[in-house]
Amino acid sequence: GRPLDRVFASFDDSPFERVFREAIDHKRSVAMEGFSPTIGRWLSGRVHPVDDGATAIFDDVTEVRRGEAFERDQRELLRAIASGRAVDECVTGAINLFEARFPGSAAAVLRLDGATRRVEAAIAPMLPRAAFAGLVGAPLPPDFGCCGPAAASGASASALDIATDRHWAGRSATLVDAGYRATWSQAILDAHGAVIGTFGAYLQQPREASPAEAEAAQSVAALVGIAIERDLAALRVETERQRFRSLSERSPYMVYAFDIDGMLVDCNHNAILQGGFTREQLRGAAVQSLVLKPWRDVARRGFDAALRGESSRFDCAVMNARGVRREVEVTLVPIEVDQHITGVFGVVRDTTAERRIAAELDRALRDLTARNRELQDFAYVASHDLQEPLRKVQAFSDRVLQRYSQDLDPQAIDYLRRIDAAANRMQVLIDDLLAYSRVTSQGEPFVPVDLGDVLDDVLSDLEVRIEDSGATIEAGALPVVECDRTQLRQLLQNLVANAIKFHARDRKPRIRVTAELRGTTPATVVLSVEDNGVGFDPAYAERIFAPFQRLHGRHEFEGTGIGLAVVRRIVERHNGRIVAIGRPGEGARFEVTLPLRAG
Repeated sequence: GRPLDRVFASFDDSPFERVFREAIDHKRSVAMEGFSPTIGRWLSGRVHPVDDGATAIFDDVTEVRRGEAFERDQRELLRAIASGRAVDECVTGAINLFEARFPGSAAAVLRLDGATRRVEAAIAPMLPRAAFAGLVGAPLPPDFGCCGPAAASGASASALDIATDRHWAGRSATLVDAGYRATWSQAILDAHGAVIGTFGAYLQQPREASPAEAEAAQSVAALVGIAIERDLAALRVETERQRFRSLSERSPYMVYAFDIDGMLVDCNHNAILQGGFTREQLRGAAVQSLVLKPWRDVARRGFDAALRGESSRFDCAVMNARGVRREVEVTLVPIEVDQHITGVFGVVRDTTAERRIAAELDRALRDLTARNRELQDFAYVASHDLQEPLRKVQAFSDRVLQRYSQDLDPQAIDYLRRIDAAANRMQVLIDDLLAYSRVTSQGEPFVPVDLGDVLDDVLSDLEVRIEDSGATIEAGALPVVECDRTQLRQLLQNLVANAIKFHARDRKPRIRVTAELRGTTPATVVLSVEDNGVGFDPAYAERIFAPFQRLHGRHEFEGTGIGLAVVRRIVERHNGRIVAIGRPGEGARFEVTLPLRAG
């Protein structure tokens, strides 16, 4: 029976009054919903006209509207977090969201270091600062209120009445004085399960949290976790960028950093110096736009591969700021932060000069190969062409000696014998020249060869020389090598024959043939032929491998000086190397290093 403006002080000129007036004046039911400041609740219902006025039936929809507002505000907060808003501002927004959902409550967030549990920040707008005094900068004690046990367990903890709870002994007075009695805390976890904070809710009555409060606390804790994680991720990305700048500035190459969309975000000083563009001109450029058109698809495929965690490398061309085309080698590698790919590094090496030099070397090599082929052909043809006139010189000088020796004086006979001896030496030179030219032109395919068997054949061929000189041959175990058997036999025969030939007059030759395996990638063998002969001055260690080079006169030791040149050529064809170590009057050692496997 009381007037509405007595029941609801703000009834006059309110939506409620207008609805009542409409129902009475028009004699019809009217639906409405609105907030009543008098009772602080949201009401929803209908007003029905009656004979002497109107009657209304309202439902209290406050919790529904608060829930809807809570959901809406959560979405807004997520958008704020995604936009990069400051983490403390986002955390404060999450606390305000919970407090608006449950009026009279208060909330607090402790941000923790995930590794040490050190408190990095305590955010609690509605609570006394003294409640969290001394926490920031120190590890969170595992028995501190409810947030300590929640962080220690990675779950939740609660206290029905902090005035009597043992975990709050000596710590509750400040909060009790502020009007709070019950509390519970929820651990905030990152994507890997590490505790990075706690969310605590504080109530004014000693009681348990309602299901709605507990559910809302978990939702808000999740939002806070997202905000903290995003902040930590942004910090790690910035740390990586700082590391990129530090490392890339030391690099002699152009280094670029791209985001996951393929847009350039940073580059080093060399990129600016060598490319000629400013950092502002480059920033925001797409990865494929930095190379010339024929290579843009290649660049995009390489970038996409880097986003999948694969590195890629390709050659292409770019244009610098001066319009000069440059040849470059590009390497694209993923940027990984906490096992997530956050972008791509592009390392660009200018290969223009290198390619020009390589092209010049290739031309020079082709020219040298052609000239060597011509020289080999010339040596082969010349040797064959010299054979016939030389044979005639030998034949006719023999006939003269046989038929007319009785008619010639001793000096003429001596001349003819000198001609014959010279012709014989010439024949040996031609044969040696032919052998030298055939090393590369008539080589056989490489096959597995037992060098022990090859040495046995060589010693069999040299049996007479060994017996005549009284030489002693000591041979160790020799391995199987992929090689040209004929040429390796010639190599060993030349080295052993030289060791016999160049022996000292005052002692019999003693020759050792050994092998030593070295390395694994690639595996090699070092063949060593050592003697106790006349040796040589180390100053001639390189000269003795030149064709027709002799350290001794023909009257001392026979030969043309081509044997060691043939040996070196055989070694080079097998991708090996040979060194000579000499000691005058004491002996010499020849070491031949060959790969065990061809290629």
